[in-house]
Amino acid sequence: MLMMQVPVAQQPMVLSNDQYQQMMLSQQRSANNSQIPSAQQPSTPQPQTISAATNSGSTSTTEDKDQMTLEIYRRILNFNFVGKYDPKLKQIIHQTPHGVLYKFSEATDEWEKLDFEGPLIFYERNIDDVDANGNVIDNNQRILSYEELKSKDNYKNGLMIVNRNNPKNISLGIISKSTTTKYPDFYRGVNYEINTTNDLLMLKNCFGEVYGIWIHDEKDREVFYQLISYSIES
Repeated sequence: MLMMQVPVAQQPMVLSNDQYQQMMLSQQRSANNSQIPSAQQPSTPQPQTISAATNSGSTSTTEDKDQMTLEIYRRILNFNFVGKYDPKLKQIIHQTPHGVLYKFSEATDEWEKLDFEGPLIFYERNIDDVDANGNVIDNNQRILSYEELKSKDNYKNGLMIVNRNNPKNISLGIISKSTTTKYPDFYRGVNYEINTTNDLLMLKNCFGEVYGIWIHDEKDREVFYQLISYSIES
């Protein structure tokens, strides 16, 4: 999968009115064509391998080029947006124009739709430190003290919904098993799980809360499933 890294210092790209309108119309079409699923019980999936797309060798059409340009604009805009909320943002790994967040209620045994809906972004964070001389300290190569762990948000990947419904956004941090295994006393009881159904990605976080993420594009749903699974297991 292609991963684009944009320098943190880069300023947001300025769009012309036509380009901005084109981007907004494209996202609106995705939203209008979306159907929110009804509540359903979780089920255990069988993971599938994502194969790389082959190049047919055909010449790109103008429409394909426009779509590619639009995707680049989205990626740059989303990078700058996420970076405002998470200064440790390193790179956007994958994104999709429309995701909806649910939370499973044990009291009602049903999925409850939360007020978070919009572009869904999976990104990588820089969790290394820098010494007084500006040299990068690789925290994977050393043992952090208890006090250091308490002061750090030590998750390498994040999942954010850029909310269209209101100014509040939500980001779910993902801590890998290699980290929880390395510090078993500090991360005692922390256990992330990811499953999928035909309609939802189901993510259990370190507090035991179960979230469901509905993604309009079925192929994107599978990509997010594979990425989050890898992030948890790595």
